[in-house]
Amino acid sequence: MESFVQRTYGMYEEFCRWWNFYLNSYEGGEDYLRANYLFRHVKEDEEDFRDRIQRSYYYNFCRTVVDTYVAHIFRKANSIYRRGDEEGDYERFLLDVDARGSSMNTFMQEQVAPAAQIFGQVFVVVDKPRFKGELNSKAEEREKGIKPYLVAVDTRDVMDFRLDSRGNFLWVRIREPREKQADPFYEKGDDEEYVYRTWTRERWFLHDEDGNLIETDEHNLGRVPVVTVFNVESRKYPGFGVSALSDIAPVNRSIYNWCSLNDEFLYRQCFNILAMPEMPGVKRRKIGPGNALTYPIDAARPPHYIYPPVEPGEYLLRNIDEAIKQIYRLAVLGQAWGIERPQNASGVARAYDLYQTNENLVKKAKNLEQAEAEIGVIWGLWEGKKEFKPTVEYPVDFKISDLAEDLRNDFAVLKMNISESFNKALKKRAAARYIKLDPKELQQVMGEIDGG
Repeated sequence: MESFVQRTYGMYEEFCRWWNFYLNSYEGGEDYLRANYLFRHVKEDEEDFRDRIQRSYYYNFCRTVVDTYVAHIFRKANSIYRRGDEEGDYERFLLDVDARGSSMNTFMQEQVAPAAQIFGQVFVVVDKPRFKGELNSKAEEREKGIKPYLVAVDTRDVMDFRLDSRGNFLWVRIREPREKQADPFYEKGDDEEYVYRTWTRERWFLHDEDGNLIETDEHNLGRVPVVTVFNVESRKYPGFGVSALSDIAPVNRSIYNWCSLNDEFLYRQCFNILAMPEMPGVKRRKIGPGNALTYPIDAARPPHYIYPPVEPGEYLLRNIDEAIKQIYRLAVLGQAWGIERPQNASGVARAYDLYQTNENLVKKAKNLEQAEAEIGVIWGLWEGKKEFKPTVEYPVDFKISDLAEDLRNDFAVLKMNISESFNKALKKRAAARYIKLDPKELQQVMGEIDGG
């Protein structure tokens, strides 16, 4: 009988099928080629199909889409503004957020943002090590490494959860790999593969696969210390997001299949077929560059080659090319990747493309910003700072043009010395865009510009 800890929410199995497809589409390689994404056509027997699978190859546009999104968001990571507490504890936390030496920028860029794009969401646990004993100060806590840390949880390991009417977690159950057997000669089956941790708003519980309680403890945070980071929040499935690959991965799979069919076309029909009259008494004849073929001088038609038609291959190539363009359009990254509008497209149309690209990136950055702020609040709860709320600001402008170019233009206009008021306004705009400043620092800079 299945233990209660292995029960899952209603759509779990279906979601996992989608997520595995998106993950394989992103990572590519042998897992993709062997994952039954190549479709067998009606004129193909089993042996031919296996041969075609062996020859198949995958043009991975899904990884390009995800990596491009992440690269643009974190293109200037130093422009992400973060401000914490006056004691500097939060700033120290930002330098190593996962107890493995990763800064917040590194953690968000390498673990959180890619996973959110692939799966639609990623769950981040804000945990703190347990210490059995007495600690006399925060300095002693830091010395012993007792500080909050972050774990990005594989979406497929969140087995079940419940939300309240506001969309906040009532509880979450997460599957965790059991600690590896220390003995290198252990017998297979000696260890259970997983344990299950259930977080509530006041406690956590750890069970084995049979539902036996291993350990439990209070945390008294008043909330579940798990943050959901969305790519785009789903309107259809509360608590889940929409993958950046939900529409793109199926198109990429079609390209994979069409490339394979084109390869089959070339493989089967690359060589011309020699046609010749039947010769009485000759059942088989070897033809090659080292021998000659004779035919009657009075033959009505000498031997000749039959050329296979090229139209099917050209048709497949046209479809592949159009599908690639469709991926760019779905990703709203056409101009960013050099996929331009037609020559007769208006400047308004081109500007709208850039606007869409920027807005798409801004939405993704805002979700990361919101998640970071929520992580900071939970960090404060673990540290006994119940009113703590960090300031987190991601960029709100991801235009393809570089900020340095904007500044050069600003400086060129300043040299024109249009008017004193105009020059001051331009300097203020440049100061606000160039680097994220603390409100007091920004006020000081603006005052100096006005004063001088």
